[in-house]
Amino acid sequence: MSDARKIFFHIARRLYLFTNTKLGKYTGRDHSTVVIALQRCEDYLDTDPIFREQYVKALMATIKNLKQSGYHNYKHTYKE
Repeated sequence: MSDARKIFFHIARRLYLFTNTKLGKYTGRDHSTVVIALQRCEDYLDTDPIFREQYVKALMATIKNLKQSGYHNYKHTYKE
């Protein structure tokens, strides 16, 4: 599974509070795939400095884009 997908799932859960099922449907994956990706992301954040650096860059870029779009409180920013 790609690092980008792991990071996407983790940030989507963290900032947008999407469910695993919703993330799975959005990406054409099963919710169990999302669960495994989230677990691996947590493991990599604890053990892999290169992965952590990529994650932090993606997280900071996401937060910056949200703030520029007027979302200063980015929990629940998605619209259904």
